[in-house]
Amino acid sequence: RITLARQGGKELLVEASAVVREVFELSGKEKGISVAGCKIEDGLFKKSLLCRVIRDDATVFSGSIASIKHFREEVSEVKKGMECGIIVQGFNGFEPGDRIESIIEKDVS
Repeated sequence: RITLARQGGKELLVEASAVVREVFELSGKEKGISVAGCKIEDGLFKKSLLCRVIRDDATVFSGSIASIKHFREEVSEVKKGMECGIIVQGFNGFEPGDRIESIIEKDVS
């Protein structure tokens, strides 16, 4: 795990990272939602964790993971080496090569 920041007795840690390989647009009643087709590089991605989207070493969006799909089936987590589709709540601007990092907040004493 990589420590991002420490604030007021809390630590922000990178739990997992994924690289966007392809971007898909949903159709039908979910039209306009982008799905990042990813490969998990490290860690364990879990649904509803905080995340950030990184492009060219800069954070372009911070939010939460809305959905993780593995072979079109909704799953709660995916681990290193697996491929999946990730939807980030409120973000549709994925580009191939983007990195998505899931973040956990931990109390430190």
